[in-house]
Amino acid sequence: MSALSEQYALALFGLAREASCVEDMQTWVSSFASVYTEEKAFFDHPAVSLEAKLEVVLKAYPKGLFSDFVGVLMQNNRLALLPDITDDFEALIAAQDQQMYVTLTSAKPLSDARVKQIQAQLQKQYNRHVIMDVIVDASLIGGLRYAFDGKVLNDTVAQNLRSLHHRLVK
Repeated sequence: MSALSEQYALALFGLAREASCVEDMQTWVSSFASVYTEEKAFFDHPAVSLEAKLEVVLKAYPKGLFSDFVGVLMQNNRLALLPDITDDFEALIAAQDQQMYVTLTSAKPLSDARVKQIQAQLQKQYNRHVIMDVIVDASLIGGLRYAFDGKVLNDTVAQNLRSLHHRLVK
């Protein structure tokens, strides 16, 4: 992600909020990012005119804020930023909704009840709605590792042993 993609996402988010179409915009941005990734050769080809590219966009998406936004990206040769803009836009929506995406890594599969218990603890602790993504990593000896908001809380057995070793060596 870059400062430039964040600026575009902020601008789009502000305009979408003013127009009360944030959910629609989220859907359109996400779907067009997929289309762009699949049809990158077409959208990035210098021989294809801007008008032809916009015509394709207008056939799939309504004329208005979103198509104008894509047009600005095309005019400024910034379509390559679309995946990052999508991520930044999603982050802005999550922040607005007070959502927190947590990646929980464990050595073995956790029961649904245990995942819900952890989710409830995090919601209470951070006062945000928690959306969990659970990953099983057999290389862990035991314990859990939480990743969210650019932070990693590592409460695995290996990390606890490293910490203990570090304290004993001092």
